[in-house]
Amino acid sequence: MGVAELAKGASAGRHSHHGVESSFIAEGEIELRIEGESPRRLVAGQSFQIPLGKVHDATNVGNSPVKILAVYVVEKGKPLSVAVK
Repeated sequence: MGVAELAKGASAGRHSHHGVESSFIAEGEIELRIEGESPRRLVAGQSFQIPLGKVHDATNVGNSPVKILAVYVVEKGKPLSVAVK
């Protein structure tokens, strides 16, 4: 479990996980891009889930910092995330 914070205009960067990510937007507004899906706008109070191995990115599209509470269930011994170019 962790909290990700994104400054106004910042992106998390394209990445994937060796497991499922379940997240809750605690503050702010993001555009979420998941490989193979249309971009989605999410605001505080909404949640989302990323399937195992799906490349994704989130960008702060609001006027204030974003805080996301994320829970990861990843394969033991694997890194939490893998950067993708």
